[in-house]
Amino acid sequence: MPVITNTPWELKRYPGGKIWVKREDLCSPAPGPAFSKIRGVQAALRNRLNHPIPPEHIAVLDSIHSKAGWGVSWLAREYGIPVTVYYPTLVSEAPGHVRPFQRKCAEFGATIVPLKATKSAVMWYQARKLFGAAAPGGWLLPNGLKLSESIDETAIELTTYTPPELGQEGTWVVSVSSGTIAAGVAKGLTQIGFRGKLILHLGYSRSIPEVLAYVGQYAFGYKMEAVDEGYGYADLVNCAHDFPCNPWYDLKAWKWIQESEQRFPKPVCFWNIGA
Repeated sequence: MPVITNTPWELKRYPGGKIWVKREDLCSPAPGPAFSKIRGVQAALRNRLNHPIPPEHIAVLDSIHSKAGWGVSWLAREYGIPVTVYYPTLVSEAPGHVRPFQRKCAEFGATIVPLKATKSAVMWYQARKLFGAAAPGGWLLPNGLKLSESIDETAIELTTYTPPELGQEGTWVVSVSSGTIAAGVAKGLTQIGFRGKLILHLGYSRSIPEVLAYVGQYAFGYKMEAVDEGYGYADLVNCAHDFPCNPWYDLKAWKWIQESEQRFPKPVCFWNIGA
């Protein structure tokens, strides 16, 4: 199978302390992207292809910053199934401009289709209408790749490959976009009997109660909180890092952890999504 299990835990030291990093950015090897949601996509695609009536074509709605389209295109090529990637274009961009992540999709044989950038849910429904007309027997992946398989596969990775000394107490941090990977981390921590705290760092501002309600369905027996630093969707950050860390998602959490690590119960663990 293309996706790698047992991605490493690495201890990162810096002047203020030390943080354990789960290198989930390594789960899809080159030429795939640093993108841990690919675990769930692989499991879901495998399930669908084993169905009595498998999809003949799949599609995904990309976002401005995510590597979803790249990851799905790479995996679809591995399985020999055509893929269409719908992606947002901004008014400020020159006609015909294609961003690097979408160019990657095309390199793997995907058909890329631009949509006028607007709310993600609106674009997803537009993509569903277009794809339904073009490929009636196809499968459009859910918005944000909110797949139950993504939650389950993340939990399996955590429960199977987390060293016991990291999984009982302390503080875990995970970046949140859709919250799907965070839900998988929450589920896995419950399964190993974690007694510490899970912190959800929001890549951009949205309803904290909604995030906590979604992830909280899988979190039992430990404390959970969300951190919203007020970032907008298009905001990015820059700070020192020696592993793939998306500046729109993970890197914001990584910067915040280093600034706050001293007040956390130890060990401090960061689940790097590589989104």
